[in-house]
Amino acid sequence: MAQVKKRILIVALISSGIHSKREVAKVAGVSLGTVYNVMAKKKSASSLTHKNGAGRPGCLRNSIRRIVSQQIRRTPYLSSRNLASQPGVNASFSTVCRALRDLEYSKKYPDKTPMLSEKNRLYRIVWAKKYMYPKKLWMQTIFLDEMSIWLSRGRIKMWTKSGKKRFAPTTKHTPKINVWAAFSSMGTFPL
Repeated sequence: MAQVKKRILIVALISSGIHSKREVAKVAGVSLGTVYNVMAKKKSASSLTHKNGAGRPGCLRNSIRRIVSQQIRRTPYLSSRNLASQPGVNASFSTVCRALRDLEYSKKYPDKTPMLSEKNRLYRIVWAKKYMYPKKLWMQTIFLDEMSIWLSRGRIKMWTKSGKKRFAPTTKHTPKINVWAAFSSMGTFPL
């Protein structure tokens, strides 16, 4: 379907007479050879759609595509292998991958949603203004910092429609090891 849209775009740009074939290739995001092939197809045939070949027909019927699409919407973290083993889907995982590409799904990391609310931000600003130190006290201040080493992968990819974003709530407490370090005007402290 997307190929037909590109072919129509190429023909429309060239028939408008404004663009050269090289410019059309840049605008459409295709090679110059593709532009020439589309124009040759337009001259020889009345339709720009792809001719059905004599090969084996695809094994995914529309009902199976619908089942795959429903499963992805319900559980977007499923792998293509797990999708292929779902009830009602009698296809290999590579066929399921092709179907997902046809349905314009791709597997990406979801965007994180911030856990800090506007109310919490205001409380932090009030606290920072309340506890501002005079310059003399900075000499007596110890600065601490911590670093977390995560023991598990917090983010996993999920299926998303092209052009759309998915958001995944992140957990507060994933397994990790914390390391602390400190320094002051006197020097550094051991870990």
